[in-house]
Amino acid sequence: MRTITVDPVTRTIMESEIDRDTHLIAKRFASRPHVAARFPNGDVLLAAPSEGMPVFTIGGSKPVGGLALVVGPRRSYGERAPARTSLDDVTSMVRWLRTS
Repeated sequence: MRTITVDPVTRTIMESEIDRDTHLIAKRFASRPHVAARFPNGDVLLAAPSEGMPVFTIGGSKPVGGLALVVGPRRSYGERAPARTSLDDVTSMVRWLRTS
């Protein structure tokens, strides 16, 4: 499944392929991810904020600390659809913030 990874530690935004299973998606994070932002096309930004991690915002969202993943909407229980948002759109919406 197509996703977009936002990594504030390395300040990179890239497309990646992962399994549709939400349990496998959750394993990419240190703790249980939550929806940090919603896109008009139904995509969501999943994040598991971590204290002391570099921070970013996306499209005017609240600051998000730590790794994040753009995925599509839920398809069925335990499954997500591929992200529909383009890499260029996500790149233009992300603003890196300084950490204290």
